[in-house]
Amino acid sequence: MFIRFRLVIFGLVLALFAAEGIFRLCGMSAGVPPVPYESSKFVFRAPYAGNSLTGWQLKPGNYQLLQGGRDRAVKISINPDASRVTRKENTAYSRAISKIICIGDSFIFGEGLDDEETLPWRLQELLPDRNVINHGVGGFGTCQTMLRLSQLRELLSHGDIVVYGLSSFHEERNTADPRQDYWIAISSPNHQSSYPRCRKNDNQIVREDSKVWEIIMPLTGRSVLSKIFTDAWLSVLAIRSVQNQRELTFSLLEKMKDISAARGASLIVLLQEFPSDAAIDYQKFLDRSAINYVDGTDIAYRHHLKLPDGHPGSEMAELWAKKLSVFLSKATEEPSK
Repeated sequence: MFIRFRLVIFGLVLALFAAEGIFRLCGMSAGVPPVPYESSKFVFRAPYAGNSLTGWQLKPGNYQLLQGGRDRAVKISINPDASRVTRKENTAYSRAISKIICIGDSFIFGEGLDDEETLPWRLQELLPDRNVINHGVGGFGTCQTMLRLSQLRELLSHGDIVVYGLSSFHEERNTADPRQDYWIAISSPNHQSSYPRCRKNDNQIVREDSKVWEIIMPLTGRSVLSKIFTDAWLSVLAIRSVQNQRELTFSLLEKMKDISAARGASLIVLLQEFPSDAAIDYQKFLDRSAINYVDGTDIAYRHHLKLPDGHPGSEMAELWAKKLSVFLSKATEEPSK
C-alpha cells in the first residue's frame, strides 16, 4: 500500500514536471517575478509618496530618473503642490486667468518624458493665455483621479477646465481588480497594497481599501504552472469581488463632472487608449451625459510614437496637446453643449 502511494506521488510529480516542460516548449511564460517588480511599486520609488486617500501621490522635488525604457535619465520636476511643472522657472504664472487642470495617469503625468516633453507642458505652450497645471499621477484610474479631483476642488474656479486622460484599462484600476492589485501587493513591504478602489452603493460612490493579498503562490514568476493557477485564482476573485467595471467608470465620470460644475468649472475627457468597441461605448455615454470629449484614440495606436515600455513618446504627447488646444480654442468661442 505504501509503495503504491509513493508511486502515485512520484507519478504526479513527474506529470507536473512534464506539463511544465510542455508549456514552456509551447512558448508560455512563467510571468514576472514579484521582486523586483518596479513598474508597480508606486509608493516605494521616486517620485512617489504615500497618500491616505489616493494610495500614492507625487513627491515634491527635482529628479533625474530612468523611465520609459529610454537609455538616459529624464528630468522630472514636482512643485510643492505635488503637480509637475508645465513652464520654465522664469515664466510668469498669473492667478488672474483661467486654469486648465490636467488629471489622469502616467500618460498625462508624462512617464518617461522630460518636463518639457509632457502633454500639459506642450498644451501650455499652445495656450499661453491659460494656466495649465499637471496633476497626472502614474498608476491612477478614474477612481483615484476622482478622489484626487475632490482634493483639488478648492483650486477650481469659474471658467476653469478639467482635462481627464481616460484609457480603457482604468476600468480594472477603478475596482482594484485582484489581477492587478495582487502584483502591487506582493511587490510591496510585508506584501501589503495601498491601492484604493471605488464601489457604487445606493447611487453613492464609496471609497474602500482594497484587499491585502497575503497568499503568494509558490514559485511565482518562475513556474508556468504556478502562473496558470495564480491567474485562475485571481480571475475567480475578480468575478466574485468586483462590480460592472464600465458602469462604475461611467458613474465616476459623472461624479467628476459634478465636482467640476459645483465650482463653475467644466470637465473634458481625452479618450486615450481604447479598443474600438469600448471607445464607441464611451462616446455614446459622454454624449448622453453632456460631457465634452476629445477623441485621441487614433493617435494612441501609432506604435512608432511610443517609448520602448509602451508609454506615449513626446510626439504622441504633442499630437494630443494639439487636438486639445484646437478643441479648447473652439470651446471658448462657442457655447458648451
